[in-house]
Amino acid sequence: MAGIKIGIDLGTKYTKLVILKEKGGKLIILDHKKIRTPDESIFEGEIKDVKKLAAMFREITGSYRTKGNVFLSSSMPALINRQLTLPFINKSKLDGMVKIQSEHYFSESLDAYAVQYRLSDIIYEEGIRKAVVNVFALPKKILSGFIEVLEMAGISPCIFDVHPNCVTKLLENNIISNLNSSGNIALIDFGYSMTGVHIFENGRLALTRVFPIGSRMIEELIMARFQVTKENAEEMMLESPGLDTGPGKEGAAGQTDITKAVIERLSNEILRIFRFYTLDRQAQSVDRVYIYGGYAGLRNMDQYLSGLLNCPVELPAMPENIVFKDNKNSMVFSDFLNVFGLLIRKDARHDRKELIKSV
Repeated sequence: MAGIKIGIDLGTKYTKLVILKEKGGKLIILDHKKIRTPDESIFEGEIKDVKKLAAMFREITGSYRTKGNVFLSSSMPALINRQLTLPFINKSKLDGMVKIQSEHYFSESLDAYAVQYRLSDIIYEEGIRKAVVNVFALPKKILSGFIEVLEMAGISPCIFDVHPNCVTKLLENNIISNLNSSGNIALIDFGYSMTGVHIFENGRLALTRVFPIGSRMIEELIMARFQVTKENAEEMMLESPGLDTGPGKEGAAGQTDITKAVIERLSNEILRIFRFYTLDRQAQSVDRVYIYGGYAGLRNMDQYLSGLLNCPVELPAMPENIVFKDNKNSMVFSDFLNVFGLLIRKDARHDRKELIKSV
Protein backbone atom coordinates (compact mmCIF):
# COMPACT_ATOMS: atom_id res chain seq x y z
CA MET A 1 0.00 0.00 0.00
CA ALA A 2 3.04 2.27 -0.17
CA GLY A 3 2.58 5.51 -2.05
CA ILE A 4 -1.18 5.71 -1.61
CA LYS A 5 -2.67 9.20 -1.54
CA ILE A 6 -6.14 10.05 -0.26
CA GLY A 7 -7.64 13.35 -1.43
CA ILE A 8 -10.80 14.85 0.08
CA ASP A 9 -12.52 18.01 -1.14
CA LEU A 10 -15.10 18.96 1.49
CA GLY A 11 -18.04 20.89 0.06
CA THR A 12 -21.17 22.39 1.56
CA LYS A 13 -23.38 19.90 -0.29
CA TYR A 14 -21.06 17.24 -1.71
CA THR A 15 -17.73 15.80 -0.64
CA LYS A 16 -15.41 14.31 -3.26
CA LEU A 17 -12.86 11.58 -2.53
CA VAL A 18 -10.09 10.15 -4.69
CA ILE A 19 -7.71 7.39 -3.58
CA LEU A 20 -4.80 6.81 -5.94
CA LYS A 21 -1.23 5.69 -6.31
CA GLU A 22 1.37 6.71 -8.86
CA LYS A 23 3.24 4.10 -10.87
CA GLY A 24 5.26 4.41 -14.05
CA GLY A 25 3.92 7.86 -14.83
CA LYS A 26 0.33 6.68 -14.38
CA LEU A 27 -2.20 7.84 -11.79
CA ILE A 28 -4.00 4.65 -10.79
CA ILE A 29 -7.42 5.34 -9.28
CA LEU A 30 -8.14 2.81 -6.52
CA ASP A 31 -11.43 4.41 -5.50
CA HIS A 32 -13.42 7.60 -5.96
CA LYS A 33 -16.68 8.84 -4.47
CA LYS A 34 -18.99 11.82 -4.54
CA ILE A 35 -21.28 11.75 -1.52
CA ARG A 36 -23.65 14.10 0.25
CA THR A 37 -22.05 16.17 3.00
CA PRO A 38 -24.12 15.90 6.21
CA ASP A 39 -26.68 18.70 6.35
CA GLU A 40 -25.68 21.81 8.30
CA SER A 41 -22.24 20.36 9.12
CA ILE A 42 -20.27 23.05 7.27
CA PHE A 43 -21.29 26.55 6.22
CA GLU A 44 -19.16 28.85 4.06
CA GLY A 45 -16.01 26.95 4.98
CA GLU A 46 -16.65 26.92 8.73
CA ILE A 47 -17.16 23.61 10.56
CA LYS A 48 -20.54 23.42 12.32
CA ASP A 49 -20.80 19.74 13.30
CA VAL A 50 -17.52 17.99 14.07
CA LYS A 51 -19.08 14.62 14.94
CA LYS A 52 -21.07 14.28 11.70
CA LEU A 53 -18.08 15.16 9.53
CA ALA A 54 -15.70 12.88 11.45
CA ALA A 55 -18.12 9.98 10.98
CA MET A 56 -18.33 10.72 7.24
CA PHE A 57 -14.53 10.88 6.92
CA ARG A 58 -14.16 7.52 8.68
CA GLU A 59 -16.76 5.97 6.39
CA ILE A 60 -15.43 7.22 3.06
CA THR A 61 -11.73 6.56 3.75
CA GLY A 62 -12.28 3.11 5.27
CA SER A 63 -9.12 1.12 5.91
CA TYR A 64 -7.14 3.35 3.53
CA ARG A 65 -6.90 6.17 6.10
CA THR A 66 -4.18 4.28 8.01
CA LYS A 67 -2.33 3.24 4.85
CA GLY A 68 -1.73 6.49 2.99
CA ASN A 69 -1.21 10.22 3.25
CA VAL A 70 -4.43 12.22 3.51
CA PHE A 71 -4.87 15.55 1.70
CA LEU A 72 -7.79 17.86 2.44
CA SER A 73 -9.20 20.97 0.80
CA SER A 74 -12.37 23.06 0.96
CA SER A 75 -13.68 26.29 -0.49
CA MET A 76 -13.00 29.15 1.92
CA PRO A 77 -14.77 32.54 1.67
CA ALA A 78 -12.65 33.67 4.63
CA LEU A 79 -9.45 33.00 2.66
CA ILE A 80 -7.45 36.17 2.06
CA ASN A 81 -5.42 36.25 -1.14
CA ARG A 82 -2.90 38.93 -2.05
CA GLN A 83 -0.20 39.16 -4.70
CA LEU A 84 2.99 40.85 -3.52
CA THR A 85 6.03 42.00 -5.48
CA LEU A 86 9.14 41.94 -3.31
CA PRO A 87 12.88 42.45 -3.82
CA PHE A 88 14.29 38.98 -4.39
CA ILE A 89 17.61 37.81 -2.98
CA ASN A 90 16.96 34.10 -2.51
CA LYS A 91 14.12 31.81 -1.44
CA SER A 92 15.40 31.48 2.13
CA LYS A 93 14.84 35.22 2.69
CA LEU A 94 11.25 35.21 1.41
CA ASP A 95 9.62 33.93 4.63
CA GLY A 96 10.51 37.01 6.63
CA MET A 97 9.76 39.45 3.82
CA VAL A 98 6.34 37.94 3.14
CA LYS A 99 5.46 38.11 6.83
CA ILE A 100 6.45 41.77 7.12
CA GLN A 101 4.59 42.83 3.97
CA SER A 102 1.51 40.74 4.76
CA GLU A 103 0.93 42.57 8.05
CA HIS A 104 -0.53 45.48 6.04
CA TYR A 105 -3.44 43.39 4.77
CA PHE A 106 -4.87 42.01 8.02
CA SER A 107 -7.34 43.62 10.42
CA GLU A 108 -5.83 41.68 13.33
CA SER A 109 -2.44 40.26 14.20
CA LEU A 110 -0.88 37.95 11.63
CA ASP A 111 -0.55 35.42 14.46
CA ALA A 112 -4.31 34.81 14.11
CA TYR A 113 -3.79 33.41 10.60
CA ALA A 114 -2.23 30.34 9.02
CA VAL A 115 -0.25 31.74 6.09
CA GLN A 116 0.86 30.01 2.93
CA TYR A 117 2.66 31.64 0.03
CA ARG A 118 3.69 30.54 -3.42
CA LEU A 119 6.48 32.00 -5.55
CA SER A 120 4.75 32.77 -8.84
CA ASP A 121 7.38 34.54 -10.93
CA ILE A 122 10.74 36.32 -10.97
CA ILE A 123 10.68 39.68 -12.78
CA TYR A 124 12.95 42.69 -13.26
CA GLU A 125 11.78 46.25 -12.58
CA GLU A 126 14.22 49.05 -13.36
CA GLY A 127 17.04 46.51 -13.25
CA ILE A 128 16.05 45.18 -9.82
CA ARG A 129 15.28 41.47 -9.45
CA LYS A 130 11.91 40.94 -7.77
CA ALA A 131 9.72 38.03 -6.71
CA VAL A 132 6.00 37.89 -7.48
CA VAL A 133 4.40 36.00 -4.59
CA ASN A 134 0.81 34.82 -4.08
CA VAL A 135 -0.04 34.89 -0.38
CA PHE A 136 -2.97 32.96 1.10
CA ALA A 137 -4.08 33.41 4.71
CA LEU A 138 -6.81 31.60 6.60
CA PRO A 139 -8.00 32.39 10.15
CA LYS A 140 -6.58 29.74 12.48
CA LYS A 141 -9.92 29.43 14.26
CA ILE A 142 -11.43 28.11 10.98
CA LEU A 143 -8.52 25.79 10.21
CA SER A 144 -8.58 24.39 13.76
CA GLY A 145 -12.14 23.16 13.11
CA PHE A 146 -10.89 20.99 10.24
CA ILE A 147 -8.08 19.63 12.38
CA GLU A 148 -10.57 18.72 15.12
CA VAL A 149 -12.61 16.75 12.56
CA LEU A 150 -9.53 14.89 11.32
CA GLU A 151 -8.38 14.03 14.83
CA MET A 152 -11.82 12.69 15.77
CA ALA A 153 -11.85 10.64 12.55
CA GLY A 154 -8.46 9.14 13.40
CA ILE A 155 -6.80 10.61 10.33
CA SER A 156 -3.13 11.54 10.56
CA PRO A 157 -0.99 12.91 9.05
CA CYS A 158 -2.95 15.36 6.93
CA ILE A 159 -2.01 18.13 4.54
CA PHE A 160 -4.46 20.99 4.00
CA ASP A 161 -4.36 23.08 0.83
CA VAL A 162 -6.47 25.88 -0.64
CA HIS A 163 -8.35 25.75 -3.95
CA PRO A 164 -6.25 28.39 -5.78
CA ASN A 165 -3.15 26.30 -5.06
CA CYS A 166 -4.89 23.11 -6.16
CA VAL A 167 -5.85 24.66 -9.49
CA THR A 168 -2.32 26.03 -10.01
CA LYS A 169 -0.89 22.52 -9.63
CA LEU A 170 -3.24 21.26 -12.33
CA LEU A 171 -1.70 23.68 -14.81
CA GLU A 172 1.86 23.05 -13.70
CA ASN A 173 1.47 19.29 -14.10
CA ASN A 174 -0.67 19.24 -17.29
CA ILE A 175 -3.52 17.36 -15.62
CA ILE A 176 -6.15 18.82 -17.98
CA SER A 177 -5.53 17.31 -21.40
CA ASN A 178 -7.43 19.94 -23.44
CA LEU A 179 -6.06 22.96 -21.56
CA ASN A 180 -3.87 25.45 -23.38
CA SER A 181 -2.18 27.49 -20.64
CA SER A 182 -0.73 30.14 -22.96
CA GLY A 183 -2.29 33.59 -22.83
CA ASN A 184 -4.90 34.64 -20.28
CA ILE A 185 -7.25 31.88 -19.16
CA ALA A 186 -9.79 31.48 -16.38
CA LEU A 187 -10.75 28.34 -14.48
CA ILE A 188 -14.18 28.73 -12.88
CA ASP A 189 -15.35 26.45 -10.07
CA PHE A 190 -19.15 26.24 -9.86
CA GLY A 191 -19.97 25.19 -6.30
CA TYR A 192 -23.17 24.81 -4.33
CA SER A 193 -22.91 27.96 -2.23
CA MET A 194 -20.22 29.92 -4.08
CA THR A 195 -18.25 30.30 -7.31
CA GLY A 196 -14.47 30.57 -7.54
CA VAL A 197 -12.77 32.43 -10.40
CA HIS A 198 -9.04 31.80 -10.95
CA ILE A 199 -7.27 33.73 -13.72
CA PHE A 200 -3.87 32.68 -15.07
CA GLU A 201 -1.35 34.47 -17.27
CA ASN A 202 0.75 31.98 -19.23
CA GLY A 203 0.27 29.35 -16.54
CA ARG A 204 0.86 31.63 -13.54
CA LEU A 205 -1.91 32.57 -11.12
CA ALA A 206 -2.73 36.27 -11.51
CA LEU A 207 -6.03 36.67 -9.65
CA THR A 208 -8.45 34.59 -7.59
CA ARG A 209 -11.89 35.66 -6.36
CA VAL A 210 -14.85 33.91 -4.69
CA PHE A 211 -18.44 35.17 -4.65
CA PRO A 212 -21.62 33.74 -3.05
CA ILE A 213 -23.63 32.53 -6.05
CA GLY A 214 -24.02 28.79 -6.64
CA SER A 215 -26.45 26.02 -7.47
CA ARG A 216 -28.17 26.54 -4.11
CA MET A 217 -29.75 29.66 -5.62
CA ILE A 218 -31.22 27.56 -8.46
CA GLU A 219 -32.61 25.02 -5.98
CA GLU A 220 -34.19 27.70 -3.80
CA LEU A 221 -35.89 29.36 -6.78
CA ILE A 222 -37.25 26.01 -8.00
CA MET A 223 -38.57 25.30 -4.49
CA ALA A 224 -40.34 28.66 -4.38
CA ARG A 225 -41.78 28.48 -7.90
CA PHE A 226 -42.98 24.88 -7.88
CA GLN A 227 -43.66 24.50 -4.13
CA VAL A 228 -41.49 21.38 -3.78
CA THR A 229 -39.06 20.09 -1.17
CA LYS A 230 -35.32 20.70 -1.31
CA GLU A 231 -34.74 17.09 -2.38
CA ASN A 232 -37.31 17.36 -5.18
CA ALA A 233 -35.84 20.68 -6.31
CA GLU A 234 -32.40 19.10 -6.66
CA GLU A 235 -33.85 16.21 -8.63
CA MET A 236 -35.72 18.60 -10.93
CA MET A 237 -32.55 20.61 -11.53
CA LEU A 238 -30.51 17.51 -12.40
CA GLU A 239 -33.21 16.11 -14.69
CA SER A 240 -33.98 19.40 -16.43
CA PRO A 241 -33.07 19.92 -20.11
CA GLY A 242 -30.21 22.13 -18.96
CA LEU A 243 -29.76 25.38 -20.85
CA ASP A 244 -31.47 24.62 -24.13
CA THR A 245 -32.42 27.87 -25.80
CA GLY A 246 -35.94 29.06 -26.40
CA PRO A 247 -38.85 30.12 -24.19
CA GLY A 248 -40.41 27.40 -22.11
CA LYS A 249 -43.65 26.12 -20.77
CA GLU A 250 -44.21 25.45 -17.09
CA GLY A 251 -42.32 22.38 -15.92
CA ALA A 252 -38.94 21.41 -17.37
CA ALA A 253 -38.72 24.55 -19.48
CA GLY A 254 -39.66 26.60 -16.43
CA GLN A 255 -36.68 25.10 -14.64
CA THR A 256 -34.53 26.11 -17.61
CA ASP A 257 -35.75 29.71 -17.30
CA ILE A 258 -34.75 29.72 -13.62
CA THR A 259 -31.33 28.24 -14.39
CA LYS A 260 -30.73 30.78 -17.14
CA ALA A 261 -31.60 33.67 -14.81
CA VAL A 262 -29.09 32.48 -12.20
CA ILE A 263 -26.36 31.83 -14.80
CA GLU A 264 -26.89 35.30 -16.25
CA ARG A 265 -26.52 36.84 -12.80
CA LEU A 266 -23.45 34.72 -12.20
CA SER A 267 -21.93 35.69 -15.55
CA ASN A 268 -22.35 39.39 -14.72
CA GLU A 269 -20.26 38.85 -11.60
CA ILE A 270 -17.65 36.92 -13.59
CA LEU A 271 -17.47 39.73 -16.16
CA ARG A 272 -17.01 42.25 -13.35
CA ILE A 273 -14.01 40.23 -12.13
CA PHE A 274 -12.67 40.00 -15.69
CA ARG A 275 -12.94 43.79 -16.09
CA PHE A 276 -11.12 44.35 -12.81
CA TYR A 277 -8.38 41.97 -13.94
CA THR A 278 -7.89 43.61 -17.35
CA LEU A 279 -7.74 47.11 -15.82
CA ASP A 280 -5.51 46.11 -12.92
CA ARG A 281 -3.08 44.07 -15.03
CA GLN A 282 -3.42 46.13 -18.22
CA ALA A 283 -4.27 42.89 -20.00
CA GLN A 284 -6.21 42.65 -23.24
CA SER A 285 -8.86 40.12 -22.22
CA VAL A 286 -9.48 36.62 -20.91
CA ASP A 287 -8.92 34.36 -23.91
CA ARG A 288 -10.50 31.08 -22.76
CA VAL A 289 -12.53 29.73 -19.86
CA TYR A 290 -12.61 26.21 -18.38
CA ILE A 291 -15.53 25.34 -16.10
CA TYR A 292 -15.77 22.63 -13.47
CA GLY A 293 -17.55 21.74 -10.24
CA GLY A 294 -21.07 20.83 -9.21
CA TYR A 295 -23.24 22.17 -12.02
CA ALA A 296 -20.67 22.94 -14.72
CA GLY A 297 -21.90 19.82 -16.51
CA LEU A 298 -25.48 21.03 -17.00
CA ARG A 299 -26.50 20.42 -20.61
CA ASN A 300 -25.29 23.27 -22.86
CA MET A 301 -23.73 25.12 -19.93
CA ASP A 302 -20.48 25.64 -21.86
CA GLN A 303 -22.25 27.01 -24.96
CA TYR A 304 -24.62 29.25 -23.02
CA LEU A 305 -21.84 30.69 -20.85
CA SER A 306 -19.64 31.22 -23.90
CA GLY A 307 -22.27 33.54 -25.35
CA LEU A 308 -22.57 35.49 -22.11
CA LEU A 309 -18.81 35.83 -21.56
CA ASN A 310 -17.97 36.31 -25.25
CA CYS A 311 -15.11 33.82 -25.24
CA PRO A 312 -14.64 30.05 -25.71
CA VAL A 313 -15.79 27.94 -22.74
CA GLU A 314 -14.87 24.27 -22.27
CA LEU A 315 -15.18 21.48 -19.74
CA PRO A 316 -11.80 20.01 -18.73
CA ALA A 317 -10.86 16.67 -20.27
CA MET A 318 -9.24 13.81 -18.37
CA PRO A 319 -5.60 13.06 -19.31
CA GLU A 320 -4.60 9.66 -20.68
CA ASN A 321 -2.28 8.90 -17.74
CA ILE A 322 -5.26 8.52 -15.37
CA VAL A 323 -6.30 4.86 -15.28
CA PHE A 324 -8.74 2.93 -13.12
CA LYS A 325 -7.92 -0.16 -11.12
CA ASP A 326 -10.98 -2.03 -12.39
CA ASN A 327 -10.76 -0.45 -15.87
CA LYS A 328 -14.23 1.03 -15.32
CA ASN A 329 -14.30 4.80 -15.59
CA SER A 330 -17.48 6.17 -14.04
CA MET A 331 -15.87 9.44 -12.98
CA VAL A 332 -17.19 12.85 -14.01
CA PHE A 333 -13.74 14.42 -14.22
CA SER A 334 -14.92 18.02 -13.83
CA ASP A 335 -16.39 17.15 -10.41
CA PHE A 336 -13.02 16.02 -9.07
CA LEU A 337 -10.66 18.68 -10.41
CA ASN A 338 -9.84 20.20 -7.02
CA VAL A 339 -9.03 16.74 -5.62
CA PHE A 340 -6.52 16.01 -8.38
CA GLY A 341 -4.89 19.40 -7.85
CA LEU A 342 -4.72 18.56 -4.17
CA LEU A 343 -3.01 15.21 -4.77
CA ILE A 344 -0.53 16.23 -7.48
CA ARG A 345 2.40 17.93 -5.80
CA LYS A 346 6.18 17.92 -5.92
CA ASP A 347 6.84 18.71 -2.26
CA ALA A 348 3.95 18.05 0.11
CA ARG A 349 6.05 18.92 3.16
CA HIS A 350 6.25 22.59 2.19
CA ASP A 351 2.45 22.95 2.14
CA ARG A 352 2.14 21.14 5.46
CA LYS A 353 4.65 23.43 7.11
CA GLU A 354 2.86 26.55 5.94
CA LEU A 355 -0.76 25.69 6.75
CA ILE A 356 -0.90 22.94 9.37
CA LYS A 357 2.09 23.24 11.63
CA SER A 358 1.30 26.82 12.66
CA VAL A 359 -2.09 25.96 14.19
